Amino acid sequence: MKENFTIHNLITFIAAVSFFAPLGVLLYKKLIKHPFFSWFAFYWTFCGAVNLLFLSGWVTEPAYLALLSDVFNYTDGLLMLFLLYKTLDIPKLRRRAGYILAGFAALSTAGILIRGFREAVVVIIGVAVALILLQLISIVVHYLTSTSKYHVGSSRLLLYYALFFEYGTSIFTYMFSYVFINMNVMQDSFLLYHVSIIISTTLGCFAIAFNKRKSPPRRKQTRAIEQEVEIQFL
Repeated sequence: MKENFTIHNLITFIAAVSFFAPLGVLLYKKLIKHPFFSWFAFYWTFCGAVNLLFLSGWVTEPAYLALLSDVFNYTDGLLMLFLLYKTLDIPKLRRRAGYILAGFAALSTAGILIRGFREAVVVIIGVAVALILLQLISIVVHYLTSTSKYHVGSSRLLLYYALFFEYGTSIFTYMFSYVFINMNVMQDSFLLYHVSIIISTTLGCFAIAFNKRKSPPRRKQTRAIEQEVEIQFL
């Protein structure tokens, strides 16, 4: 039992630290201003900071821990829906993502006002995970099947796969934390979730590392070619 507990804590710590890895790769690759990867790198950094806060033991009261966990899970869902809207470059999908984000924000706020946060958050988090997964599926399918001018590189698709894997495994954590509450199974589901975090952030690092930046046109070289052409036609 003690060995399993130690292994669980080790994996939990590694998962919390791995959240910061995509930002490290982003800085190393000098892509900090990238309009797509920077958003998700900072999202994972935020998640890592929250997880380290929980691991630090700063909050020990079970009631406060449960409340903070609910607040983080709600914020996480809202933030990811915003990022999926913010980073999309296809007008049709971006519009739909905007409607989903606005609808989720409005309905979740209404639910909290009517039922109270602790009661409403059980449904809100489940709805957020479902919406995120459906949007990720829709985005990936569109990119893989579309023949329009909008296309996406394999690195961006890899990051979407990473997010899908992360939120897909979080279904088990949600089910055993909010619906079928079972402390023994809950520990195993959290272990699975932390392993999925390590895998998904690793995939995110690969996505950023293998992203091919478009080189800006070289004005001097272009001008030299223009002058050569002018000479030929003198």
